[in-house]
Formats: sequence, structure tokens, C-alpha cells
Amino acid sequence: MQKSFIGGLKKMDISFIIMAVLVVILGTFTFANHGLSGLNEGLTETLHLLKRITPQIILGLTAAGLIQVVIPSHLIARWIGDGSGIAGIMIATVAGALTPAGPFVSFPIVATLYKGGAGIGPLTAYVIAWGILPLHRVIIWELPLLGPTFTSTRYLTSIALPIIGGLIAPSLYAIISKYFPHS
Repeated sequence: MQKSFIGGLKKMDISFIIMAVLVVILGTFTFANHGLSGLNEGLTETLHLLKRITPQIILGLTAAGLIQVVIPSHLIARWIGDGSGIAGIMIATVAGALTPAGPFVSFPIVATLYKGGAGIGPLTAYVIAWGILPLHRVIIWELPLLGPTFTSTRYLTSIALPIIGGLIAPSLYAIISKYFPHS
């Protein structure tokens, strides 16, 4: 048991360490300025947030796990792999725009696709499209609140960005990975 725990510490993600340090700093600051009642209020808000997002996290991780089973790696590589070219970038752009979920669903899906052989270009296009072209958000929020003229203008000016990002990403990734090797 102790050996696996120590092995887990060696593999600890730097983001976990950064978040832990941030929580300690924020907790210390909160306690210094608001005492125990401030810490209690912060923890109460944490519990409310957990109640709201836990189902989304579970669904996102489940979707990511099911994708690994349903879509074989060779299909992922063929459709949106490094060799899929502009077609793979276009497929990923459409998929990103159609993904009706927040980061708790979309990022586990991206991680699964990456693990399954998706290329950096298509994955970049997916994330950009998910962020700026989400069809569900356009229909639910943008059209009713901002109107068809602004929404159409914004959407049409943004539609090329995932494709541009998908085309640039592989070269930029190659440069950056020399300085920050990935696992």
C-alpha cells in the first residue's frame, strides 16, 4: 500500500501542486481577514458547487470512457489523426461546435481522443470550435439576447478560427514540445 502511495506522489501532476498551494494561500488569507466564519462560508460555497458540477463531471468522464470503447483507436486516427489533414480539422471543428457541454464533458473527451490517436491540429480545432462556435449556446443565449444580425456577424467572423488554429497547431506544438516535453 505504501509503495503505491509513494509511486503516486512521484507521478503527481504539477497542476495539483499549484492548486494545493493556491488553496492554502487563499485559505490563509481568508482566515486572516474573516476568521473561521470566512472559512466556513468558503467551504459551504464549495459544497454547493460540488452538488452542481459533480453530475457533469461524472457524465463527462463516463462519456470519455465510453468513447474509448465505442470508437476504436484506428478510426480516431483515421478521422482526426495527424494524417487526416484538413478533413480531420473540419470534422473536429464540427464536433466541437456541436458538443453541448461545459469543460467537465469536453476536456475529458479531448483527452480520450488524444490518447486514442487524434492529432494536435484536429484537437486544437475541436477546442477552439467548442469555445467560440458552440451551437447550443448560440441558439439558447446569443440569438435571443443579441439578435440575428450580431450573432450571424460574430459567428461568420469566428468560423475560420478553428481551422486556422488546427493548421498552425502542429508546427507550434513541435516547437513548444522541445522546451516542455510531454508525457
